[in-house]
Amino acid sequence: MASTTVEMETKDTNLVAVTTVGITTLGAMKAVEVLEAAGLHTIVFHAIGAGGRAMEQMMKEGIITGVLDYSTIEVSNEMHHALLAGGPERCTTAGKLGIPQVVVPGAIEVLVYNEPETVPAPFNTRTLIRHSPQITDVRLNVPEMAAVGPGSWQSGSPSRKTARCS
Repeated sequence: MASTTVEMETKDTNLVAVTTVGITTLGAMKAVEVLEAAGLHTIVFHAIGAGGRAMEQMMKEGIITGVLDYSTIEVSNEMHHALLAGGPERCTTAGKLGIPQVVVPGAIEVLVYNEPETVPAPFNTRTLIRHSPQITDVRLNVPEMAAVGPGSWQSGSPSRKTARCS
């Protein structure tokens, strides 16, 4: 494991994290323009699992002072064991630390799997969208989308294995 003695100055950085994926890029980048015009610094994370986890870690380290979670696809992918799963802490750290956040349901209705034969039931009987030869997207149905929403989060729910955005 690499290590360094360089320390990062984190006071008064006004660094806002912004998440994005392909289908949310235009909106997220417009938001970045607005934030930067207001004098804030931004850091953009590709919400593909590792991006959200890195963002949460940087919040814990005191580097990020605000969050525009524009692409919360990692939450639904975590719930359904899909490829872009963001981990059990995804969408919880800002609330725990009191960091200002805006949460947008960008791409939350999309589950991402590898080749079509890797898509599990019940999703494998739906329309499959080939993103690339190795990536297949599936859209959640209305009840599944509702299960992602904050009004449906229940402690101990078997379908809900991650904590909600708070």
